[in-house]
Amino acid sequence: MSKDAKPHRSASISSSTGPVDERNDWRDLVEGAKVWARGGDRANYDAALADLSVTEEFHAIPAWF
Repeated sequence: MSKDAKPHRSASISSSTGPVDERNDWRDLVEGAKVWARGGDRANYDAALADLSVTEEFHAIPAWF
């Protein structure tokens, strides 16, 4: 694990504090992408994407809207 990498957080909608958590999830995704782009571990990016996907799917605007 790279020193830049953050440990994986488990996704839980019930523990979310709203927009601040969502913004942090997006920040984690970007940081994971930067680490991966520098030759780091892709697993942290994948974990951040999985965490964010849960929130975004839950709060997304329906396709029929």
